[in-house]
Amino acid sequence: MKFNKFKEIIDLNVKISQKINQSYKLGIDLANFFDEYERIASLLWKEILTDEGEGWLSWFLYDKGYINDGIGKETLKAFDKDNIEICRDLKELYELLSKEGHFKCE
Repeated sequence: MKFNKFKEIIDLNVKISQKINQSYKLGIDLANFFDEYERIASLLWKEILTDEGEGWLSWFLYDKGYINDGIGKETLKAFDKDNIEICRDLKELYELLSKEGHFKCE
């Protein structure tokens, strides 16, 4: 998968998450309406990424919080075996997934 396509997919996920959050602030809870979408996305990522790659993606989107604002928490960091910070942004996540062979297909 090329970075541009990866970024487009992730950006769309962020937009959906932001719309759900904005609706919730207005008193409209749409989260349950997107359960099936989340399941579809999860199934597709399982086909595209290795288990470890999917773990990195999940960490980046949900633990680090990228899904909420397209930036993520600056305070939550990941390091490689040489104690060098990794996955600071979407490009670095993509590079890690590519370099470590976590994409199942090209």
